[in-house]
Amino acid sequence: RRLSSMIRTIYVFNKDTTTHKRIVREVVSLAMHHKHTIVIVCIVVLLSGLLALPFQAAPGTARVISHQSHWPSVLSAGAPNVTLTYTSLWNSTESPVHPGDSIAGDHIVLHSRWSPTTSIVRSRIEVNATVVPKVIFNESAGAEVSIDTRALGNNFTCTINMTAWLDNGSYVHEVVENVFLGNFFAPHVRVLIPNGGEVWTGVHNITWEAWDSNADETLTFDVLVSAGPGQPYTLLASGLTNNSYAWDCSDFAYSETYIVEIRVFDGIYTSSDQSDGYFTAGGLIPTTTATSTTATTTANTTTGNTTPTVPVNMVGTFLAALIVSSAILSVIVYYSAKKWF
Repeated sequence: RRLSSMIRTIYVFNKDTTTHKRIVREVVSLAMHHKHTIVIVCIVVLLSGLLALPFQAAPGTARVISHQSHWPSVLSAGAPNVTLTYTSLWNSTESPVHPGDSIAGDHIVLHSRWSPTTSIVRSRIEVNATVVPKVIFNESAGAEVSIDTRALGNNFTCTINMTAWLDNGSYVHEVVENVFLGNFFAPHVRVLIPNGGEVWTGVHNITWEAWDSNADETLTFDVLVSAGPGQPYTLLASGLTNNSYAWDCSDFAYSETYIVEIRVFDGIYTSSDQSDGYFTAGGLIPTTTATSTTATTTANTTTGNTTPTVPVNMVGTFLAALIVSSAILSVIVYYSAKKWF
């Protein structure tokens, strides 16, 4: 009785599959004529083998099959297959998506298509940025569904889940992993005027050009100026959406080494550009204050053994007197000697 009850339960579970009905009927007949333990073993092994039959994943994909209570009916009918492709504003031709791909483009749209389509009543595609985490998805009442991945809000490596529901109540599920989706790109800007060598006084227009690989991006600009190397940048204007700014340099100090910088921001990324060379600007000329310096001379007196300085005229007089005295002495000596000898 216990064996019959188990068989009836298994029979009900497999009632939608003709093959399963036939197998169960044969097992029941065998159980009625051979009441032996091996019959129970055969039943368990047989049913385990049937319920464990896997679907084979398509080459190049990471496929996971999920099932509901009527999942064995999919085996008899054959499971639908899915193809995953993408397009973007850069390229409208559909290209296949494989695990590990890196995809770049403006508004990358993923397309999921199941076939055959006759038994599919609903399909879904889900893009999961696991690092954030953030999930976007879309569904349709058919075998095809698409999703614009720009809704992720930034560039991410994602897992793509695709599911199809069948008219018999079962569903199939497939996963493509490690796909990098790059929808966003840094903007570019270039200073046009001044770009080096200009001489400005009063009001002049600072102009620039900018572009972005994302077609529908809104760019904003900051304008800065520096008086030269080592000098900080002064913010002239911020949040501009046009490509020029009228600068009145009258109240700025005169300098021959001014340089302009333009910074652009697209909501995620920023970049900048400077003038290629220095230019002259400013209406305020620096004034120089003269400083008077008084020099003071202090005479220092040195005491101790010193040699007096003799004037030159005194030396001449002394020599003349010496010569005259010598001549007189010579005459006296001469006459004295003559008198005595």
